[in-house]
Amino acid sequence: MNTRPPAPETQPAKLRQWLEDLPLLNSELSVGAVLEALTCFKQYALPGKKRLPLLHLYRGRINSLFYAYNTPSFQHGIRGREVVRRQLGELCVILEQAYANILDTPGFEVSETLATLYCALEQSTHSLRHTFRTYGPIPEGIHQHINGYYLKAENQGLLYTPVQIGARPERHENISAMYKQLMLLTLADPFHLPEGEAMQAFTFLDRYGAACRMKQEFSTAPQSGIFFIDLAGNTPPLPAGRMQFQEPTVRAFDINPMVRAATRDIINQDASLKHRIVAEQARWLLKQFKPHLKAQPFQRENRRHSKRQTGLVIGLEMVRNSLESKNLVARGKLWNIVEESDCGYRLSHEDKPESTLAVGELIALVETRGNRGYQLALTRWQRRNPNGAISLGVEKLVGKVQTATCILKGQPSESVPCLYVQEEGKQAYLLVTRRRLKEGLEVELRLADSQRTFRLGKPGSCSPRIDGYGIPTSE
Repeated sequence: MNTRPPAPETQPAKLRQWLEDLPLLNSELSVGAVLEALTCFKQYALPGKKRLPLLHLYRGRINSLFYAYNTPSFQHGIRGREVVRRQLGELCVILEQAYANILDTPGFEVSETLATLYCALEQSTHSLRHTFRTYGPIPEGIHQHINGYYLKAENQGLLYTPVQIGARPERHENISAMYKQLMLLTLADPFHLPEGEAMQAFTFLDRYGAACRMKQEFSTAPQSGIFFIDLAGNTPPLPAGRMQFQEPTVRAFDINPMVRAATRDIINQDASLKHRIVAEQARWLLKQFKPHLKAQPFQRENRRHSKRQTGLVIGLEMVRNSLESKNLVARGKLWNIVEESDCGYRLSHEDKPESTLAVGELIALVETRGNRGYQLALTRWQRRNPNGAISLGVEKLVGKVQTATCILKGQPSESVPCLYVQEEGKQAYLLVTRRRLKEGLEVELRLADSQRTFRLGKPGSCSPRIDGYGIPTSE
């Protein structure tokens, strides 16, 4: 089968047939082929009136690939998972740029503005959601694009106009609904959510996003459940202490109506099975937003500029093996420590690396001078800068660290490598690669100088890649 269209294909019927003929069970081939074709098409000069229907055809296939990404059939047989992850993100970015370019095309029909704005915002939304679900770097300028599309729709009175492209209404009712749904997801701290939960949460946040309010007139004092968005800026919703209010493009994002709607859903949980399901979603939502519902002034942690460099040892098992062999040697190029505080660091890599890190990964920082030894940490955020370099935020893990092994009781051949951490005056805990162990298992913990047997409790909230299990104080 020919996986490459006669580039670029400008006949809608032929392009539709080519896209439909791509092998559904070979996602690796399909993603690469669509990326090559769309890249070529974007560079091809074509009037906006003819370009838009072709982009809609690409959009249909790309949306199918986006929503299928986490399914077993999509993941089956993929050899270059990192390549496919990156290519799918690139597809969303390129398609978004193609729609954005149409808005500035001479002779573009005003009647198509709503659909074009909607599709551009949709693909930016996909790009950010793909980052959240794969714990990758936040694309450069993504929030500026998202905020800008909302502002354009607001200026043209298109925020609440229903969108229909083709025969069916769109997944999101209008531009305002999609935007507020995404803002809620960014506030739910998606990089800390377990694998797959950010995508699941987004599906029911439409119910609550519609309840939120965007206000042009507001008080600038810190208030419970009130955030601020500069629609001309490159930031997500921020608390009052982190926002400059001089710009006329600043809006207040009020999530208090969402809280009231979620509370009502919990009260009505006994009405039917559907109400019970919605109530569970509402409980999850209120739990995630609890830290945001306190009207306190924002206090930024004291940070210090730095000019040191560090190497990284990446991954729990790599760190553990290095500690056990007493040979903690970093691989790859050095990172610059740009800022530091009592709780963590901001790192930067100026050589535009193709990052192999994921948010939530355990790392060891091995500094190259000053004989500082090593520092264990968890990656908490990752961002791609305008120059293509990577910025990385990491949180320090404090305490004495020992290498350890867990032997499953009754299965002596089943051993799980882990790290034992004891912070002074606090309960000791185990760090284990996510899903290697589970609640209720009886394990024998082996340290260098001791061993003990106990039953695992519920893992604590550590990171999307690492589980943390508390060690019982008594056997």
